[in-house]
Amino acid sequence: MIQPYNFCVSTVLAEHKSVAVPEIKVNAIDIGYSAVKCFTATNHACFPAFARKVDAASIIGDPNPDDILYRDESGTWVVGASALRDIRLSDTNDSEATLYARQRYDSDMFRVIYRVGMGLCLLDEKGIASGGRRPIFLQTGLPPAYIKSDRRDLTEALSGTHLYAMKFGRKQWKEFLFELPENNIDIMPQPMGSLFSAAISNECKPIQGAADYFKSSILGFDPGFGTADTFEIRGGAIKSFESFDNLGMKIVYKRLADRIHRAYGEFVPTHAIQKVLLDGFVQVFDKKKMATVNQPVTDLLEQCSREVCEEALNMLKTTYNYLREFKYLLITGGTGEAWKEYITEHFSGMRNLHIVMGNQNDPALPQIFSNARGYYLKRVGTMKAHS
Repeated sequence: MIQPYNFCVSTVLAEHKSVAVPEIKVNAIDIGYSAVKCFTATNHACFPAFARKVDAASIIGDPNPDDILYRDESGTWVVGASALRDIRLSDTNDSEATLYARQRYDSDMFRVIYRVGMGLCLLDEKGIASGGRRPIFLQTGLPPAYIKSDRRDLTEALSGTHLYAMKFGRKQWKEFLFELPENNIDIMPQPMGSLFSAAISNECKPIQGAADYFKSSILGFDPGFGTADTFEIRGGAIKSFESFDNLGMKIVYKRLADRIHRAYGEFVPTHAIQKVLLDGFVQVFDKKKMATVNQPVTDLLEQCSREVCEEALNMLKTTYNYLREFKYLLITGGTGEAWKEYITEHFSGMRNLHIVMGNQNDPALPQIFSNARGYYLKRVGTMKAHS
């Protein structure tokens, strides 16, 4: 049986040791609609891509280990899990059109979650000039269909001078001041991050058989929050990239919200579904009896998730000739992890098709980090090759 909390974004900050480029701080960030994922030479981090501005005086009590606070000239913000906990199901302050819009790069929330991600990448730097003592290089990505249209706007949002402070959990406030030139930012197609992650070891070397991924036929499948992204490689050449709307976790959330309303009469905004999943139930209120009942959502979630996964797999089959001509199917991302059993079961009878997971070279690392890990190792490998 599925567990609702596995369909939520957890806050993670963990140390690790990876290859590095001398005298350069390389950061990889995957800024999704549901989560921000970070990967550096010394740590990996993840938190829900949600933030709310608050009155600093209203923050009381001891912080939770996953609380994130942020402040700059605009004021104080709660970020990630603490912002999600602040959601009321009746709240209309956050609209789906605003939170999940493609052109979100100029929004205050995008600025906050991006800077928090960079702050988590720069925690090992000392002093207010975090990152100022050595150049910073940022590797990130976009859905394949949006590379040309969104690259300029995203680069402008990420670059420039950034001054702010943040506090993670029970740690002390830390101030950050860094400069990130546009030339130090690279944006690649998102699913390619997972291909590099599947092909490169923790030592930043191609694994045995990696060459076959690029030279034979591989279909990458990265179902994210808003889109399901694919890429096709044949004979060493990238043949196509596609992004399919309405086939990611956002649609699972929307359908779950609709079924909760039909079953229990409770309206839950899409952006508040994570709060319900964290609890594992929706609280139903009977105003005539003045009573509340906690109704489980596991069965409804299972139905919605399987439905959307089947629709996504049907899209793959009709778009790519039932995958008969592919040797590998690369599955990646947090939604890919949630759908892994469905997908492997669906294609279990195809002897020509070998399923590869994006985190296969570091299975202890959650699948949600596959793109960010691939971004990082690809950038470090390129820099080392040219040094």
